[in-house]
Amino acid sequence: IGQVSAGGDSVVDFQYIVNGVYINKQVIMDDADNTGYDEAMLTFIPITVPILQSKVTYFEHILNDEVVRRELWTISLINNKVNIVVYNFTSSVSNDFNLNDVVDNLKEEDLHGNKDCPATFTELSGGMFVGSKTDCRDSSNGYHPVFDGTATCNALIIGVPAEASRKHVRGSYVFTRDKDRFPIPDVPDGYQFPC
Repeated sequence: IGQVSAGGDSVVDFQYIVNGVYINKQVIMDDADNTGYDEAMLTFIPITVPILQSKVTYFEHILNDEVVRRELWTISLINNKVNIVVYNFTSSVSNDFNLNDVVDNLKEEDLHGNKDCPATFTELSGGMFVGSKTDCRDSSNGYHPVFDGTATCNALIIGVPAEASRKHVRGSYVFTRDKDRFPIPDVPDGYQFPC
């Protein structure tokens, strides 16, 4: 069961909570069993995209120093849940990628989204979100794997399902914020963030 956010807008709260650069280095250092966790970095940057009407967050996933995913997430509130439509543009994996240039030149035909592969999160108390994201790019075994996620003020916990085709360690990856948050566009003056 969700709650009304302290600032009154779960979409802005979500952008604030996940905002930043996250790494899983502590999990790797603590891996006494040498389970084989991959080194991963997740980046979430709230941005404005003129051709999209919703709040937008840029998401980038780097695995073992290789960009494996770049997405734009349009974020809205539906039935008291944060609903995310994912637009993939991972084909832009070059090292000279410039987010501002890409966004400034983005056209609708450049975006490839699938509304049948949602991400949905519920806001809980204390600046926490729980939910899941379906990976439509992965269809191993005829299924799109669903990754569970928990976002807190400074950490992300992502559950990797058995159906995922990438050679991830099954179970949970714990990511901690590595740097400061990025500015969030169009936040009302005096807005009270959850943490």
